[in-house]
Amino acid sequence: MVPVARKAVATDKVVSIYSQADMLTPMLNLLGSLEDVSCAFYKARVTPDCRFVGA
Repeated sequence: MVPVARKAVATDKVVSIYSQADMLTPMLNLLGSLEDVSCAFYKARVTPDCRFVGA
């Protein structure tokens, strides 16, 4: 996960935070191929970028 904070220039306060996670790279290292990673995430409740999928 890579959090990025953005500050307001005049007040020096944080106005937003953005984070991004990556499960694709570790899963690719673990399983060895994109086809296997695709199978692992097929019908999963979470995507490779860590977003949850509804029922």
